[in-house]
Amino acid sequence: MNIVRKLAALKQTIPLMRHGGVPLALKLGTAAVGIVIVSPLDLFSDVPVLGLFDDAALLSILAYGFVHVASRYAARAAPVRS
Repeated sequence: MNIVRKLAALKQTIPLMRHGGVPLALKLGTAAVGIVIVSPLDLFSDVPVLGLFDDAALLSILAYGFVHVASRYAARAAPVRS
């Protein structure tokens, strides 16, 4: 997957978080995983050479995955224009 597409997904994450058609469980799960990734407790140890870059990569993958799944729900909930 292209890193540019993953980073572009970050811009789409906030509007989809506010969309009413996206399930609350998906929103809360994504937020919880994001908090675990950036948590100072560091449940998952950092890759020694990369440092904070692994956290940034995990967050971009999380955002890309959320946008991919949530956009399906948002498209179903969108009103049909005639």
